[in-house]
Amino acid sequence: MLSIYKKRRKPAPPVVIYPCGREVCSPTKLGAREYRSRTEQMWARQKGICSICLKPMRIEEATYEHSKGRGMGGGHRDDRISIDGKPHNTAAHGLCNAEKGSRRVA
Repeated sequence: MLSIYKKRRKPAPPVVIYPCGREVCSPTKLGAREYRSRTEQMWARQKGICSICLKPMRIEEATYEHSKGRGMGGGHRDDRISIDGKPHNTAAHGLCNAEKGSRRVA
């Protein structure tokens, strides 16, 4: 007999923290909101300067730039904006970020 009541699943957390300390924003509305918030924090930290072309950018243009790339489907992605107080990822123009792709920038 089928139950008329659906089992309620525990909602996914907005950020998954792995034992190694790596953080990944989940693909949910709350995760997307956290991801955008982190992008805006990096934009403010950089005083609105793109980390790739070093030109000013509006906050609407800012995208999340992963310093170590997200290649291979993002299997080793780390969405932290700082580690031990040092900047880890940065904000960049969407176009600059797309042109760079998953290559590392020195």
